[in-house]
This record gives sequence, structure tokens and C-alpha cells, in this order.
Amino acid sequence: MPDIDAIAAIQPNKTTKDEVERSLGSPSSINMYGKETWLYVGETTETVAFLERDVSERSVLLVTFDKDGVVTDVEAHGLDVARDIEPIERKTPTVGKQMTVIEQLVGNFNRFKNIGSSK
Repeated sequence: MPDIDAIAAIQPNKTTKDEVERSLGSPSSINMYGKETWLYVGETTETVAFLERDVSERSVLLVTFDKDGVVTDVEAHGLDVARDIEPIERKTPTVGKQMTVIEQLVGNFNRFKNIGSSK
């Protein structure tokens, strides 16, 4: 995460994009939908042997800009507002025919039958 003093120096309606980048560095991610928002994400994790990774600390800094590139808002969030998300497993339907392994092998034989013959 960026230095606390550098974050405190960012003033809404005064600080520009260039000044933010000079003091905090390039963002972890940029949200381009709606108002442009730069995200600075940092976390501390621990992994013990083969167990799942445990996040002990996380901080997210959101810096929002107006259309002229001037800071409009600065928000900081910690691990206390984090939520676990369960991904939904789905399959995307595709167009085409489902082929068995044997159909694929036979199809490949037909594909190479004219190799080496002169036309």
C-alpha cells in the first residue's frame, strides 16, 4: 500500500491524476465505467504447509476522478468490509457438434489422405 502521508496529501478538487500517480505510483486496477476510479490494493497473507492461504490484512484505496482528471473522492477500506463471493459454475453453450474421440480420429485420417499426392 502507498505511504499514509502520501495518501493524506491527496486533496479532493485540487489534486490531479498526474500528481496522484507521482505520489502513489501506478494503480493496481482502473475502473473505467462511470467515473474513472483508480484502485490501490494491498494485502498480507500467510500460508501454513498445505493449508489454504489466509489473508490477515487487506487495504483498498479508491481514488475517483472527474472528467478533467481532478480528484473528486478518496476512500480507504480494510478487511472488515470484505465479503466472500461464491462463484457460480456454469457452462457456456457453444455452437457445433459434440464429437467422440473415435469420430475425431477418423476425421483426422480423412484430412491427411491427400498429403503427398501431386495435383
